[in-house]
Amino acid sequence: MPLADVVGSVVLPVFLIATAGALVHRVRPLPVGPLNSVIVYLFSPALVFHALATTEVPIADIGRIALFSLLLLGTLYALAFTVALALRLDRGSRGTFVVSVLFMNAGNYGLPVALFAYGAAGFSVAIVFFVIQAILGWTVGVFLTAQSQDGVSTGFRAVATLPTAYAAVAGAIVGATGAGLPEALVRSTALLGSGAVPGMLVVLGIQVASNRSLSDGPAIVAALVLRLIVSAAIASGLIALIGFEGLSARVLIVSSAMPTAVFTTILATEFGGRPRMAGSIVIASTIASLATVTVVLMLVGEP
Repeated sequence: MPLADVVGSVVLPVFLIATAGALVHRVRPLPVGPLNSVIVYLFSPALVFHALATTEVPIADIGRIALFSLLLLGTLYALAFTVALALRLDRGSRGTFVVSVLFMNAGNYGLPVALFAYGAAGFSVAIVFFVIQAILGWTVGVFLTAQSQDGVSTGFRAVATLPTAYAAVAGAIVGATGAGLPEALVRSTALLGSGAVPGMLVVLGIQVASNRSLSDGPAIVAALVLRLIVSAAIASGLIALIGFEGLSARVLIVSSAMPTAVFTTILATEFGGRPRMAGSIVIASTIASLATVTVVLMLVGEP
């Protein structure tokens, strides 16, 4: 994919929406809490439910992508936790650091890249990967962020009170059984889900406007290396282990090389993490990904 397409069609829109949120906040300061809650309890569950209920990817392929995602998450967790201990991060910062490494921007960044690079077939694989990442993020990510601040029991309670996991189960059942849904429900969940990504980007902009200097330099550098480079290398090994080939293999490797997910700032704000650190890692990894994602696309080759 040409560099100009990556910048103009993917990276620039991300920065424009975040900048809009930052500008509004500078002119008229906005409380981030209410918007956070709307994203967590309404937009994100609708997005996950609609994606799983309407997907056309075979169940067997979804299972293999889920296995890949879990293995990638487990390997990255071991590495990120070890690095966090080596950096001597406090408990709250450690949780935010680990989550920032584990979860990539597979949605508003990864989906356009997959579509532009690999067409509709690659886009379908990327959607499944994105939904699985969203489910893991709103369960495992929430648990890691919340328990790092207040203990394991708080982490479990935080996950249990979120609707995203329940929406995922409901959506998966509808998608697997082929049950028909009322058109009003399909359209309403699609519309609500479409608010998740721009809402997250606006929150990111507010966080940046509130904390305009990057913090935790060593942690940011370590997170960038793990998220943008090591993750793609691990993904390549897992692809060979599981037996993915061709287009699916390329899409999953590229998706694994995406920068830190914007929703990590939501988790850090909502569940007692370190929002400033999360926002710094998101911004820095997104800027750096312009070079690293381009290199990964060149290395994995054309379909």
